[in-house]
Amino acid sequence: MPPNRSIDKETIALLKRWIDEGAKVDSYAYEPDKIAVSPKIPAKPLRVHLPAPVTTLAYSPDGNLLAVGGYRCVRLLEPATGKLVRTFSATSNQVQALAWSEDSKSLVVAGGVPGVSGEMVLLEVSSGRTLKSLAGHTEVIYTAAWRPKSDEIATGSLDKTVRIWNVQSGQCVRVEGPELTMYLLSGDY
Repeated sequence: MPPNRSIDKETIALLKRWIDEGAKVDSYAYEPDKIAVSPKIPAKPLRVHLPAPVTTLAYSPDGNLLAVGGYRCVRLLEPATGKLVRTFSATSNQVQALAWSEDSKSLVVAGGVPGVSGEMVLLEVSSGRTLKSLAGHTEVIYTAAWRPKSDEIATGSLDKTVRIWNVQSGQCVRVEGPELTMYLLSGDY
């Protein structure tokens, strides 16, 4: 109803006649006998190759490479040019942490699946070969740090522990927690 006034009898008669005639909409071509046709969907889904979202970054100590972690991969880039040097397939579903050795020859790749496990591998940068696979966290690993001038790596996990690992043996040498919640470590632990 129009605000502040009633509809005049002439307009009411016009609306009534329109309804009696079937209330056809004449402002667009509507053909109820024609069925809408769905677009044809290809039998095979289209594959779109997009880079994985970036979840972690780490410059090599010598500054020559930037490690970029994401979903199931680590990419090594030249920082000055952005040129892709190498791509590693990661064992972890989601790479959450990267840490370089002091000589820039090895890279710790850590992550995992929340609610399932934490995973960490030590890679040889020149070949991409896995040197060690370290297991012990019961949740995803969110941070890792290589202790300067040492063969020790520290990792922090959603399992509320910090673990110290010996690189040579691959063994966990110390566990701090479980009351800890760590998201960031520096190499000066």
